[in-house]
Amino acid sequence: MSPLLILNTSPQDVRLWRHTEMKNLNEFIEMAAKSFGTTPEMVLSESQKRVHAMPRHMAIYYATTSLKMKVCDIAVAFNRKHSTI
Repeated sequence: MSPLLILNTSPQDVRLWRHTEMKNLNEFIEMAAKSFGTTPEMVLSESQKRVHAMPRHMAIYYATTSLKMKVCDIAVAFNRKHSTI
C-alpha cells in the first residue's frame, strides 16, 4: 500500500505513515481524531474548525484511496451530501 500523509497534532508537523493495520473507516477516524486531540464525534460533526476538519479530510481521503469506497457511501458515513465529499 502507498503511504498516507498524516498530520499530527500540529498541522505543521507532517509525517508519512504507512497504513498496515486498519481495515475500516471507523478505526481510521478514531486514529485521526486522536492525533489532532479531538474525538471521533467532533470529526463527524458539522464543525468547520481546523482541529475537526483536518482529520475529517484525512479520513475521507483514506476512504477513497485505500478503502475504495464510493462517494455516496462516504457521504452517508459522514452525514453529508455526496457533492461535498
